[in-house]
Parts: sequence; structure tokens; C-alpha cells
Amino acid sequence: MLQFDYPLAFLLLPLPLLVYWLSGAYRDRGQALRVPFFQRLVELTGQQPRAGAVVIRKTLLQRAVLALSWLLIVLALARPEWAGEPIVREIAARDLLLIVDLSGSMEAQDFS
Repeated sequence: MLQFDYPLAFLLLPLPLLVYWLSGAYRDRGQALRVPFFQRLVELTGQQPRAGAVVIRKTLLQRAVLALSWLLIVLALARPEWAGEPIVREIAARDLLLIVDLSGSMEAQDFS
């Protein structure tokens, strides 16, 4: 069975929507191009300056990837774990102990 260590992390799921709704769009009221020869530039290009800005809209794919990324981040924060019966593993092994005696009594001969 799948369980989560921090299920309260799922309360973070609506956070991007709240930030989107509560924060307004960034608006800059200053001029976009400030050069001393602006009027001459307008005359040379033949284009007239206009107010407004270009707003690039996000595609459906970009929004879906963004939503999926946020969902996976929150899911990882919740720390999912598989809970079930413990699995007992028996590993065949042997204990080996090597003892070396370097004392002076080892220099005596055992058999004559």
C-alpha cells in the first residue's frame, strides 16, 4: 500500500494558482527605447511609435508541463513509501577471524 510521510505537503498544490491570481501582471510604465535620436530613427524607418507591449502567451503544452512538474515536486515532498509486510532476506555468509600473535613467547619451539 502506498502511504506518505508528509501528507500535509499536498496543501501546496494550489499555491501556483494562488500566486497567479493574487499577484498582478508586471507592468512597466517607462519608455522602451530612450535615445537622443529617436525622432530621426522614426523618420528613417518609416514606422510610428505606439503604446503597448507584446505579451507572449504560453501554449497548452507548456502549461501542462509546468503543472505536471509542480505536481511531481509536491509528490516528492510528501515522501511516498510502500507499506506492507516486511521482507525477510536470508543471506548465507561465514564469519572469519584471523588472529596473529607477535609476542616474544611465540619464538619458543613447540616440539623438540
